Amino acid sequence: MVFTRKIKKKSGTYLARVENYREDGKVKQKVIKYIGKEINGKPIRRVKTSDI
Repeated sequence: MVFTRKIKKKSGTYLARVENYREDGKVKQKVIKYIGKEINGKPIRRVKTSDI
């Protein structure tokens, strides 16, 4: 099952696509794709310094 997860840090809220899977009887999560930072309820994509 793939879904979007909010990761709250001191510097803000970040979004990532994660997938649940079971290993040795335990449920674990694997990050599939980093989406970006959430500002005012809207996702803001990461900008590479080479694109500036």
